[in-house]
Amino acid sequence: MTGCIINGEQSDRIKVNDRGLAYGDGCFETIAVRNGEPLLWHQHMQRLFASCGRLGIQIEFDSAVLEQEAQQVLKQHENAILKIMVTRGIGGQGYRADDASAATRIVCGLPWRGRAGGLRDKGISLRVCETRLACNPRLAGIKHLNRLEQVL
Repeated sequence: MTGCIINGEQSDRIKVNDRGLAYGDGCFETIAVRNGEPLLWHQHMQRLFASCGRLGIQIEFDSAVLEQEAQQVLKQHENAILKIMVTRGIGGQGYRADDASAATRIVCGLPWRGRAGGLRDKGISLRVCETRLACNPRLAGIKHLNRLEQVL
């Protein structure tokens, strides 16, 4: 991993009682970085903050804070993947969140893997997935942290 900043501090550890870990209670954006510049930054920030609003996650930071942290984790890489996650944070027991919870923000830089060589010449194998995605209008358009259906 290139590096991670959690709530403004260089770290790769999250508390075990963070609601993002316990319940998938949060959202994320994955951003391609080319020549040191995160692509479509403003669109990603609009979706991230809109997702936090729809999920009712109270945030105490803005896109300028995220941009500064992104620059820190990407400073040595021209091409990378930037992943930004926001969780509801710590608080509340069971499914009910504490209204006073402070959101956790996670900004990580990941190496660019690129595409496997030869796909254009050799092709790929496809199959139809038997797992169907649920249709939940309240979550439509949110890149939320509970992505088990996609993982399966």
